[in-house]
Amino acid sequence: MSLSIHESPLLPVARPWRLAARGLFAALLGVISFLALYPDPPRMADTGWDKANHALAFAALAAVWLAAWAVSRRRLWQPVAALMGYGLLIELLQAGIPGRSADGADLVGDATGLALGLAFAAGVGGWLRRRQARRVRAAVLSAAASR
Repeated sequence: MSLSIHESPLLPVARPWRLAARGLFAALLGVISFLALYPDPPRMADTGWDKANHALAFAALAAVWLAAWAVSRRRLWQPVAALMGYGLLIELLQAGIPGRSADGADLVGDATGLALGLAFAAGVGGWLRRRQARRVRAAVLSAAASR
């Protein structure tokens, strides 16, 4: 039985790679949390534009989330809600950190990055599915030709 497009993962990744992606996701959360909450983050981790920093961070989180967990279109609201909640939490915490400030516009950067990361991962997922389908067709044709 095959899954519908709404139930199949947007980014089909083999289990060992999913486990590696979960480790990467945890590392990204740690690094991004440090950079967002440290009073004076290192300048080498800065693009020069705060909104681009947010977009890059959330694009990476979104893409790695789809690689780490088998997220279908039907369940796409889960990473979106969780990551936007994480972005809101960062802004709320920054309000109490000397040298940092909460900025609602940062949530726009987060949402933009989230959308870009999801689109990128979904595009890679489509490419992987087409590649796998070509391999299966080639194997079937090869098996049929050898009979």
